[in-house]
Amino acid sequence: MKLKQAGFRPNKTFIALSLAATTVISTNTFAAQSCEGINVYPDFPQVDWEGNPEHAILGDVMQFNGNAYSAMWWTKSTPGSDDSWSLKHECSGDVTPTPTPTPTPTPTPTPTPTPTPTPTGTYVAGTAYAADDIVSNGGQSYRCDVAGWCSSESGWAYAPGTGSAWESAWTLVGGTTPTPTPT
Repeated sequence: MKLKQAGFRPNKTFIALSLAATTVISTNTFAAQSCEGINVYPDFPQVDWEGNPEHAILGDVMQFNGNAYSAMWWTKSTPGSDDSWSLKHECSGDVTPTPTPTPTPTPTPTPTPTPTPTPTGTYVAGTAYAADDIVSNGGQSYRCDVAGWCSSESGWAYAPGTGSAWESAWTLVGGTTPTPTPT
C-alpha cells in the first residue's frame, strides 16, 4: 500500500512481470525432503510378469543421484534422463547412493596341456594303425592321420618320413622333418 501513497500506480506490464518473476522463482526452488522409503534406481517399483522389478508407471517415485523423481507415464528409463520423469525434490539427509553395478569378471580358461605323444612302436608296413596312433620310423615320431593309408602294405608310398606320399597319411610329431633321400 505504500506504493499508492507514494503516487505509484501499477500498470498491466508491471503486474505481468511481477507474476512471471514470482512463477520462475517459485518453480525453480525445491526444498530438500527425506527420500526414506523411496525406491532407489534401478530398483523399479513395478514388476514384470515374472516378478522382476523393471519399470515405473504414472505417479511412481524413485530416487536417483540425490533427487526424487515422479514418473509421468510408463517408463524403463533412468530417472531424470528424459521427459518421462519429473523432478519432485532434492533428497535431504543421508541420501542412498545409486548403486554402481559390479562387473562380472571374465574367467580365464585353464590351458589344457598337450600330451606328449607316446610311440606305439616302430612302423611296420601292413600293420593295422588307427587314426592318432604314434609310431617311430628313422628316429622320428609320426601320428597317423588316415588309418587306411597308414595301414597300407605299400611302404614305398606311405612309410612315415620316407614313402613317396607319407605326408598324406602321417604327421611328424617329434624331431625335425627328415631330409628326403635321393633315389
